[in-house]
Amino acid sequence: MTRSRIHNGSAFNDCCDPLVWKALRNGEIDGLKILYNRYHSSLYLYAEKFCGSPDMAEDHVQNLFLRIWEKRNSLAEVTGVKTYLWTALRRSLITTLNKNQRENIYQEEVFDNLPDMNFNAEELLTQRELDDQNKDELMNAFGQLSKRQREVIFLKFYEGMTYEEIEQIMQVSSQTSRNYVCEALKTLKFILSGKAVKPRSKHTG
Repeated sequence: MTRSRIHNGSAFNDCCDPLVWKALRNGEIDGLKILYNRYHSSLYLYAEKFCGSPDMAEDHVQNLFLRIWEKRNSLAEVTGVKTYLWTALRRSLITTLNKNQRENIYQEEVFDNLPDMNFNAEELLTQRELDDQNKDELMNAFGQLSKRQREVIFLKFYEGMTYEEIEQIMQVSSQTSRNYVCEALKTLKFILSGKAVKPRSKHTG
């Protein structure tokens, strides 16, 4: 597989993810190709924002699909395929970052040392037209959120995921993910209103 889209003319093209996943488990290479084409770009963007390295992001996305194909005979039935992919990718990235820092480091310490998740205004508000000044203000405000707040905002509003999906991907409770979103939106509103910026609490970093 390469970073470019894989051509396929499969009858599975219009099928929902669970049916495509079933085909993959049954050894249909077209199932893998379809999922790759559907999700590669989004997975790569998330991985690149998460780890800060385009090469590392691409390697992890490629390896994710290779592992899935190699283990197709032992894969479980999955209904939330998108959640499965994001969860597996995130775990893989954290494991690698863990190894790159030192042995037996706690996951929270790994997360605290991740590169900042940086986005442009179009990635944050894909349905809204913003002038340059508003874009700058938005990005300045977004940069003052904690890393976890930025990640959950990205998953919720850019990827359109539910709180239950975010719960599985980030390994936090659904209520915690709701709290991150609520706190992040309040912080953005507070900053964009022109008031003084409140210091971030350590437990959200």
